Amino acid sequence: MSQQKDLSFPWKENLNKGISAYTRSLSAILANHDDF
Repeated sequence: MSQQKDLSFPWKENLNKGISAYTRSLSAILANHDDF
């Protein structure tokens, strides 16, 4: 049981990191389009 929790925690953390990185790249792309 404890091992499953240890495995699921980093997975969620990595998911949140991936989402934040995705939003950052999205906002950067939108900012570049605003220049045009």
